Amino acid sequence: MSKPRSLMVVATSAVLVLTPIGFELSKRKTAEAEGLVEQRYMDVGQYETIGYGQRLYGECDNLKPEECNLPKAQSEFALQLELYRIHKLLDATVKVSLNESQRAALSMFIYNVGDKAFKNSTLLKELNKGCYQCVPNELRKWINVRGKPNKGLKNRREKEIRVWVGSEK
Repeated sequence: MSKPRSLMVVATSAVLVLTPIGFELSKRKTAEAEGLVEQRYMDVGQYETIGYGQRLYGECDNLKPEECNLPKAQSEFALQLELYRIHKLLDATVKVSLNESQRAALSMFIYNVGDKAFKNSTLLKELNKGCYQCVPNELRKWINVRGKPNKGLKNRREKEIRVWVGSEK
C-alpha cells in the first residue's frame, strides 16, 4: 500500500492581509455548515470532495480514499482563501450595503452553490433592487440536488437565513 498523500494549499502570505467585514463570521459558520472531512468523499451531488467541502478536480485520481487527505490546518487555510475570494465577489456584485451577518450568510450560500449560480440568481437581482426581505425566500428555493429536495440543503438554507437576519452569530 502506498503512503497517504496530503494535498498542499499554496498561497503567498500577502493574500490575507486585510479581512473583509463579516469574514470571521463567514469562516466560522461555513465551517460549521460544511463540516470537516480530511479524506476525499462523494458529496450529496456526487462530486468528489475533501476538507470543508472543497471540490476535487482529479487531484486524487488513481488513489484510494485513504491515500488522499487534506489535514485540518490545510483545510482551514483553503477555506480562508476561498472565502476571501467570495468576499471580493460580493464587493463586485452586490450593489447595496450589507451588514456583517448578511455578508456571512451570502458567503455561506456562494460557497455552497458557486459563483455562477449566485451571479445569475434572482436572489442577487432582488437584493440589488434593495429587497433585503426577499433574500430568505430566495434562499429557500435552493434546496434541490439533481432536481429533488434535499433535507440537508433545506437545513443549510434555514441556517443561512438565521445568519442573514442576525439571529445566529
